[in-house]
Amino acid sequence: MPNNHIKRVKKHLVYMVVKFMPRKQYKTPGIPKAAKVVRSYVDFLAYTDEYEIRHWVEMDKVIGHQGGKVIMTFHFTQMNFMSGLLMNDKTSSEAAAKIRALKKELRVAELRFGDIFPLILTDNGGSLPMLRGNDPALV
Repeated sequence: MPNNHIKRVKKHLVYMVVKFMPRKQYKTPGIPKAAKVVRSYVDFLAYTDEYEIRHWVEMDKVIGHQGGKVIMTFHFTQMNFMSGLLMNDKTSSEAAAKIRALKKELRVAELRFGDIFPLILTDNGGSLPMLRGNDPALV
């Protein structure tokens, strides 16, 4: 019988076998290498010096659990302040919609988006590939 080895496993060890199985790996689409040409830390420092930018915002996404809601965080590093927007899913279209809504609220309060967010830094993850400088949400 080919399945004899399964019958010899003790019941308390079956739980451990299931518990320690490796997780499924998901590959998210990243940003193409051609788009990362001038995205090093040295380039960032040169850009902030050239345009005299003294504060910037670091943007990222925090996932509660796979398939659930997501928080898009904005970390104002020079002020040690973090804010977030709750999103229904981890898509670039959802992120763009939230940024458009934020811009609309700032306009109502007679504030400019570019004054509060002069420079936004993101990671190289695949969750924000559509939010680039030419995206209407960021202009």
